[in-house]
Amino acid sequence: MRELVAGLTAASRTFDTGAARKKLVFLAAAARQPGLPAAFRLAWHDQVLFCLAHPDGVDVRRAAERELRRIASLLRKQPPAALRTLANSGVAGSWVQTAFSPDLLRWLVARARRDIDLAWDETDGLEATLPLLALPVEADGLLAPELSTEEWVRAGSGKTPPLAWVLDRVDALGMSPELRERFFATMGLEVRWRLGRGSRTLTRFPSRPVFYQREPLQRGVALGEILGKRLPAPVRLNRRAVTGLIDTARAVLAARGRETDPVTWANPSETTLFRLDRGIDVALFGLLPERRLPIESYFGFVAARNRVPIAYGGGWVFFGRCEIGVNLFEEFRGGESGHVFAQVLRVYRQRFRTRQFLVDPFQFGKDNPEAIRSGAYWFYHRLGFRLTDPLLRSEAEAEYHRIQQRPGYRSPARVLRRLTASRLFLDVGTAERNESPDIEPWRPAAPELAQVSLAATSSITRAFDGDREAACQDASMRVARWLGRGAAGTTGQQRLWFGRMAPLIAMLPGLSAWDRDDREQLGRILRAKGGTRERDYALALQRHRRLEAAFYAVTASP
Repeated sequence: MRELVAGLTAASRTFDTGAARKKLVFLAAAARQPGLPAAFRLAWHDQVLFCLAHPDGVDVRRAAERELRRIASLLRKQPPAALRTLANSGVAGSWVQTAFSPDLLRWLVARARRDIDLAWDETDGLEATLPLLALPVEADGLLAPELSTEEWVRAGSGKTPPLAWVLDRVDALGMSPELRERFFATMGLEVRWRLGRGSRTLTRFPSRPVFYQREPLQRGVALGEILGKRLPAPVRLNRRAVTGLIDTARAVLAARGRETDPVTWANPSETTLFRLDRGIDVALFGLLPERRLPIESYFGFVAARNRVPIAYGGGWVFFGRCEIGVNLFEEFRGGESGHVFAQVLRVYRQRFRTRQFLVDPFQFGKDNPEAIRSGAYWFYHRLGFRLTDPLLRSEAEAEYHRIQQRPGYRSPARVLRRLTASRLFLDVGTAERNESPDIEPWRPAAPELAQVSLAATSSITRAFDGDREAACQDASMRVARWLGRGAAGTTGQQRLWFGRMAPLIAMLPGLSAWDRDDREQLGRILRAKGGTRERDYALALQRHRRLEAAFYAVTASP
């Protein structure tokens, strides 16, 4: 098996007639193996998955798909003890043990009821909170020395699976969704989920035409050209297809022990799928109205290549800027990573009319040793991203010059860590015009969100001595009076968001002097925040220049 893994690893990144023949030989030889040695399972699995995402012919694609199904079948027959080396790998048959939000756990219980249970070796938090979940008359029984936490819960939950019982009992406490999530977080409740079709081995995006890789992998990326290429219309999805796409995205992340808000609380009315170049699909998810962020808008994505999920992340949109985060799954990092990220940027650029992208330092190394080891900073640099700090930008340019002049040179970790003291930015206009980003000065495309929020705190403290209930009531009355009837909207979510945003609007200077058009436009923005699609809010913000100027004004005040 060692020779098969080494051979497929060498051939999987090569694309010519000889490489395709070699891949078929290796895949056919593996199919004749009676088993899959533990030492080679993960490496072999990931090379086959790479071949499926980057097939150089119909035969290779079919052989890779057959081999992945064979791997899943073999591993599902193995006892859990034989799969310890695959724990938290996302491979079919293995176990994921981690903590999830209660809503994602509900989803998992509904779809994998027989394959998911509490992780009974991590129940200290559950033991501490059991008195809140049990009836008062049961409290003394919890102290009985002859019963462990697991034994008590299994006895007390009857025919209901223990995990479902815990979820039911927490719901019975009547907490708000936000408090319920904090309650779960303090419990530290972990689950064990044995993976079947929800594994990364078998999870696939909706059917699409296959892109066959018949030339070498693209290393360079013409980012400006990609950003400027018109985005196709989203794929038309019926209600069932939308639900299936959301389920797929949740499985993609959960199999890796991860979740993101826009996927866990995906809004079916704002779930879109874009079919792009070179086999790339990007599924975009907006949040349910009750789960949206208070000021900016958060849209998540999961990307696939030839139906194989390869990356996920999100964009935080506010006026003309989008703070972008991407995580390319490790098994695909030897592929066309730059092209995949460029397609994601293209979607956010055109879907939300983004003028500037920002990257948080964590993405390229701050408190992230893996990103330092991989030299993630240079991935962004080569695409045209630059540091917002001019001094650090000059240091990065000098370091990049050393890389170009000295073959085999790698940037020291201390240099890469120093660069994480600044964010990265990309002005879209510069990229689309193919201009050098090195001389482009840093000019924010949106007010700093933290400063906007601090200005609201200062306003409440100054005017109401910290009484937030009084501040909200006063703000709602004043903003409703300024904007006129109907400003709060007609639905429950619109009225909820009007009340949440009123303190923010009430602090803006000179609002009473705005003309009728500006006020009506502001009313539409507030209603859109609680509307069906948050994209309407994000785009409406950009059109209201006077509102943007007012936010800049409050952030500039001491």
